[in-house]
Parts: sequence; structure tokens; C-alpha cells
Amino acid sequence: MSGNESSIVLVHSQFIVRNYVIKQDLINTLIYNEFSVYDSTERNLLYRINTQFSFNHQATIKLILPRDDFIIIGKTDAQFGLSSFYGATFQLLNTLNNRWEQGRIKQLQFQWGRYVIEYQGRQILMETDDRSPYQQVWIDLITRQVYAQYQRRVTLESLMWQATFDLKIYTNELPDTFYLIGLAIVQRSAKKVA
Repeated sequence: MSGNESSIVLVHSQFIVRNYVIKQDLINTLIYNEFSVYDSTERNLLYRINTQFSFNHQATIKLILPRDDFIIIGKTDAQFGLSSFYGATFQLLNTLNNRWEQGRIKQLQFQWGRYVIEYQGRQILMETDDRSPYQQVWIDLITRQVYAQYQRRVTLESLMWQATFDLKIYTNELPDTFYLIGLAIVQRSAKKVA
């Protein structure tokens, strides 16, 4: 992408296919971020995002089932290089055929908040809007189609205690887990909540 291209596409008139509310868990927030994902009513817990750090960053996406059961439907395996820029492979469970699908994500060098994702033969840019640091957008690098965006709520509670995000998905072309993995990576440590 050349330096003179506009990297963010404003999203005001797109039809929202699904909307989720994502809340940072208050437990363990000093070390790493974990999240609960709710439907738009904020009453039904649908997913959990668990994060672990050891030599690398790992995130797991769990689909919540009845009776406190769950299925793991997404996971990452990070690779930190000598340059300390983030790179990872991830796997998403295709629930239609019960097979894992691979993808890669790489932070662009010297560009905080910008990642290129390769998944299902697509290259997708996930980036923070410079004019709104509380917003992250997924854009197809070829077609410039906006797939989804999340935005942190700007309330006293969300800014001071429990970060809350609104995830808006504009297409059925990619699984919802794809966006949850992206959020887990961008918001991977307590210092990174933006």
C-alpha cells in the first residue's frame, strides 16, 4: 500500500449483519486481557476470549454452549521476531465441515495498530483509525470492502474500569471468529486496551 492512499474507509451507511458487545473481564486485567462476548442485548453470553502469555501470546475463542459447556472454535500461536513486531498463525474451526482452517496475521513494521491478515485466499488489512483511536476496521486490500469494525465505548466505565466494545459485522463472507481473533490480538495485553 503506498503512503498516499487513504487507509480507512468511513463506515456510516453499511447494513449491519450482526452486532456483538464485548466486555473486558475485570479478573486478571493487570496481566492480560480476557473478554466475554454478548449478543446485542448484552444478556446472552455467546463466546469467551481467553489469553495466555508464556514465551508467546496465545488466544483461544470458545463458543459457549448450554450447561456451562463450550467448544474451542479459534486459537492463535504467536511468533515474536527479532524486530518484536507481532506475527501469528491462527486456526478457526469451520463448524459446517468440522475442519480447522489456517490463517496468518502480521503487524506491519513501525505501524502501530496495522495488521495484514491472510485467510481463505484473501488479504485483509486490520487497522486503527488515526482519527478515532478507539476504532478498529477490517478492509479487503483488493476490493476495499469493509468487512467489520469494532469501537470502544467512550464512557467513564469503559475508559476507567471495564473496556466495552461494539463489534459490527457487515458481511457473512467470513466467520465471526475471524473478528474475535483480531480483537484478541490487538487487545492482547492490559496496556493495549484502546
